[in-house]
Amino acid sequence: MAIGKSRLHKMLENGLTLSVSDAWIIAWDDADFREWVLDLIREKQLFEKGEDKFGNIIGLYSEYTQMLNPEKVAGTHYTMKDTGYFFGSLFIDNWQGGQHVTIDGDGKKGDDDLFEKFGEGIIGINQENLSLVRQEIKKKFIKYVKETLFRNI
Repeated sequence: MAIGKSRLHKMLENGLTLSVSDAWIIAWDDADFREWVLDLIREKQLFEKGEDKFGNIIGLYSEYTQMLNPEKVAGTHYTMKDTGYFFGSLFIDNWQGGQHVTIDGDGKKGDDDLFEKFGEGIIGINQENLSLVRQEIKKKFIKYVKETLFRNI
Protein backbone atom coordinates (compact mmCIF):
# COMPACT_ATOMS: atom_id res chain seq x y z
CA MET A 1 0.00 0.00 0.00
CA ALA A 2 1.39 3.42 -0.92
CA ILE A 3 2.08 5.80 1.94
CA GLY A 4 -0.35 8.33 0.46
CA LYS A 5 -3.18 5.85 0.76
CA SER A 6 -2.58 4.60 4.29
CA ARG A 7 -4.60 5.44 7.39
CA LEU A 8 -1.43 6.86 8.95
CA HIS A 9 -1.03 9.26 6.03
CA LYS A 10 -4.66 10.40 6.42
CA MET A 11 -4.13 10.91 10.16
CA LEU A 12 -1.03 13.01 9.46
CA GLU A 13 -2.98 15.10 6.96
CA ASN A 14 -5.77 15.55 9.49
CA GLY A 15 -3.19 16.53 12.09
CA LEU A 16 -2.17 19.49 9.95
CA THR A 17 -5.65 20.92 10.46
CA LEU A 18 -5.42 20.93 14.27
CA SER A 19 -5.79 24.39 15.76
CA VAL A 20 -5.54 25.50 19.38
CA SER A 21 -7.94 28.35 18.59
CA ASP A 22 -10.49 25.94 17.14
CA ALA A 23 -10.15 23.61 20.13
CA TRP A 24 -10.63 26.53 22.52
CA ILE A 25 -13.70 27.85 20.69
CA ILE A 26 -15.26 24.39 20.42
CA ALA A 27 -14.71 23.77 24.16
CA TRP A 28 -16.32 27.05 25.20
CA ASP A 29 -19.10 26.91 22.61
CA ASP A 30 -20.89 24.32 24.76
CA ALA A 31 -23.70 26.18 26.59
CA ASP A 32 -23.92 23.48 29.28
CA PHE A 33 -20.19 23.79 29.96
CA ARG A 34 -20.43 27.60 30.23
CA GLU A 35 -23.36 27.26 32.63
CA TRP A 36 -21.40 24.74 34.72
CA VAL A 37 -18.50 27.21 34.98
CA LEU A 38 -20.88 29.99 36.01
CA ASP A 39 -22.41 27.70 38.63
CA LEU A 40 -18.94 27.06 40.05
CA ILE A 41 -18.59 30.80 40.52
CA ARG A 42 -22.16 31.53 41.65
CA GLU A 43 -22.76 28.58 43.95
CA LYS A 44 -19.45 27.00 45.01
CA GLN A 45 -17.48 30.22 45.23
CA LEU A 46 -19.79 33.14 45.99
CA PHE A 47 -22.80 31.59 47.72
CA GLU A 48 -21.12 28.79 49.69
CA LYS A 49 -17.77 30.47 50.48
CA GLY A 50 -18.26 34.19 49.80
CA GLU A 51 -14.89 34.30 48.02
CA ASP A 52 -13.55 36.36 45.15
CA LYS A 53 -11.19 34.92 42.53
CA PHE A 54 -8.23 35.41 44.87
CA GLY A 55 -9.80 33.29 47.60
CA ASN A 56 -10.49 36.35 49.78
CA ILE A 57 -13.74 36.67 51.71
CA ILE A 58 -15.73 39.45 50.04
CA GLY A 59 -17.27 40.68 53.28
CA LEU A 60 -19.10 39.69 56.43
CA TYR A 61 -22.62 40.59 57.48
CA SER A 62 -22.90 42.98 60.43
CA GLU A 63 -25.23 42.79 63.41
CA TYR A 64 -27.14 45.73 61.93
CA THR A 65 -27.66 43.80 58.67
CA GLN A 66 -28.89 40.82 60.68
CA MET A 67 -31.40 43.06 62.48
CA LEU A 68 -32.72 44.21 59.09
CA ASN A 69 -32.70 40.70 57.60
CA PRO A 70 -32.41 37.73 60.00
CA GLU A 71 -31.44 35.45 57.08
CA LYS A 72 -28.11 37.31 56.95
CA VAL A 73 -26.42 36.15 60.13
CA ALA A 74 -23.84 38.53 61.59
CA GLY A 75 -20.28 37.29 61.05
CA THR A 76 -21.17 35.06 58.08
CA HIS A 77 -19.89 35.84 54.59
CA TYR A 78 -21.75 37.73 51.90
CA THR A 79 -23.44 35.39 49.45
CA MET A 80 -24.02 37.98 46.66
CA LYS A 81 -27.45 36.36 46.11
CA ASP A 82 -29.94 38.78 47.66
CA THR A 83 -32.45 38.92 44.81
CA GLY A 84 -30.74 36.54 42.39
CA TYR A 85 -30.54 39.27 39.73
CA PHE A 86 -26.73 39.50 39.90
CA PHE A 87 -26.32 35.73 39.63
CA GLY A 88 -28.73 35.62 36.71
CA SER A 89 -26.91 38.40 34.88
CA LEU A 90 -23.56 36.58 34.73
CA PHE A 91 -22.45 35.32 31.33
CA ILE A 92 -19.35 34.04 29.54
CA ASP A 93 -18.15 35.59 26.29
CA ASN A 94 -15.79 33.37 24.27
CA TRP A 95 -15.50 35.50 21.19
CA GLN A 96 -12.31 37.30 22.16
CA GLY A 97 -10.13 35.93 19.36
CA GLY A 98 -10.45 32.34 20.51
CA GLN A 99 -7.70 32.58 23.13
CA HIS A 100 -9.52 33.55 26.32
CA VAL A 101 -12.96 34.01 27.78
CA THR A 102 -14.52 36.95 29.59
CA ILE A 103 -16.92 36.55 32.49
CA ASP A 104 -19.19 39.54 32.98
CA GLY A 105 -22.53 40.57 34.38
CA ASP A 106 -24.60 43.48 35.63
CA GLY A 107 -23.14 44.70 38.90
CA LYS A 108 -25.73 47.44 39.43
CA LYS A 109 -27.62 47.09 42.69
CA GLY A 110 -29.67 50.17 43.38
CA ASP A 111 -27.22 53.06 43.73
CA ASP A 112 -24.28 50.69 44.19
CA ASP A 113 -22.09 48.98 41.63
CA LEU A 114 -20.93 45.62 43.01
CA PHE A 115 -17.79 45.70 40.84
CA GLU A 116 -16.77 49.11 42.20
CA LYS A 117 -17.64 48.11 45.75
CA PHE A 118 -16.01 44.65 45.81
CA GLY A 119 -13.77 44.61 42.73
CA GLU A 120 -13.89 42.75 39.43
CA GLY A 121 -12.59 39.65 41.26
CA ILE A 122 -16.09 38.83 42.50
CA ILE A 123 -16.79 37.16 39.15
CA GLY A 124 -13.38 35.62 38.54
CA ILE A 125 -12.62 31.93 39.06
CA ASN A 126 -10.73 31.00 42.22
CA GLN A 127 -7.85 28.50 42.07
CA GLU A 128 -9.91 25.54 43.26
CA ASN A 129 -12.55 26.05 40.57
CA LEU A 130 -9.96 26.98 37.94
CA SER A 131 -8.38 23.57 38.48
CA LEU A 132 -11.76 21.91 37.78
CA VAL A 133 -12.26 24.03 34.65
CA ARG A 134 -8.76 23.13 33.40
CA GLN A 135 -9.52 19.42 33.82
CA GLU A 136 -12.69 19.75 31.75
CA ILE A 137 -10.96 21.87 29.08
CA LYS A 138 -8.23 19.22 28.84
CA LYS A 139 -10.89 16.53 28.24
CA LYS A 140 -12.51 18.68 25.56
CA PHE A 141 -9.14 19.30 23.86
CA ILE A 142 -8.35 15.56 23.83
CA LYS A 143 -11.77 14.84 22.32
CA TYR A 144 -11.19 17.52 19.64
CA VAL A 145 -7.75 16.06 18.76
CA LYS A 146 -9.10 12.50 18.49
CA GLU A 147 -12.07 13.56 16.39
CA THR A 148 -9.83 15.60 14.09
CA LEU A 149 -7.15 12.94 13.67
CA PHE A 150 -9.62 10.12 12.98
CA ARG A 151 -11.96 12.15 10.75
CA ASN A 152 -12.77 10.29 7.51
CA ILE A 153 -10.64 7.27 8.39
